[in-house]
Amino acid sequence: MNEEAVRWLETLEKEPFFLWIHYMDVHMPYVPPNEQLKELGLKRYSHAKKIWLGQKIDDVKMREKIKDSEIEDYINLYDACIRYTDEQINKLISIIEKKYQDTLFVISADHGEEFREHGDLSHLEKLYDELLHVPLIFYGRNVKHQIVEKPVSLISLSPTILDFIGVNNKNWFQGENVFETDPFIIAETWKQKRITAYRDHTWKFIQNGNNCEFYNIVEDVSETVNLCKKQKYKDEVKKIKNILKEHTSRLEEERRKRETWLQKEKIKTVMKKMKI
Repeated sequence: MNEEAVRWLETLEKEPFFLWIHYMDVHMPYVPPNEQLKELGLKRYSHAKKIWLGQKIDDVKMREKIKDSEIEDYINLYDACIRYTDEQINKLISIIEKKYQDTLFVISADHGEEFREHGDLSHLEKLYDELLHVPLIFYGRNVKHQIVEKPVSLISLSPTILDFIGVNNKNWFQGENVFETDPFIIAETWKQKRITAYRDHTWKFIQNGNNCEFYNIVEDVSETVNLCKKQKYKDEVKKIKNILKEHTSRLEEERRKRETWLQKEKIKTVMKKMKI
């Protein structure tokens, strides 16, 4: 991946560029070099063992038969994949910033990974922190050192990048600059129906149809003690439900206003040609 990126960069002159690289090394199946396992002081595995473990977790039916005693092996391999990817990112940044000193680097991920913290493996349609909490790092010569303590959303990624490079974008996105966002975020996924979550520094609320989950993520980091039905938190739950309801209504209203790229009749014509 790095070699391909460098080859592409070498074709450029001095004009501005946008380069997006999606590393897949921290993804099933997890097959890191043993060097990274050694660096982390973790158990090493033969290549055949890595492939076998990878085949099991990559196959939906085999995944269900993975023993709890094997979970540590998968976490070891996953951690080593992160280490390997981190080293590759560092190498690429070192190459790029020698030639392009004004480059803004952004490092993030589209999802985390679950290792049976809530009953499953992989990254299914859930909104627990092991799947939502991913890195978001801005690095470059013009980036001041700052840690944002409040939760932020990847919906704010594009507006933040454009603010860094001086492009006015206020009317283009739902998100805002990560340094200026609200003290809470809203996350969504779909599994036949909408699943929505609210998260701030203290509370996590998940709405899945008629089912709700409410966690104090300061005291209950693993999100295992559901407080949703507790009378003590009735007012807090009601307030958050109203925030989510308002959010969903706003999205639906925006969707109705938005013009479809292909109108209904054109869609039918295209579908007929595709024999759908």
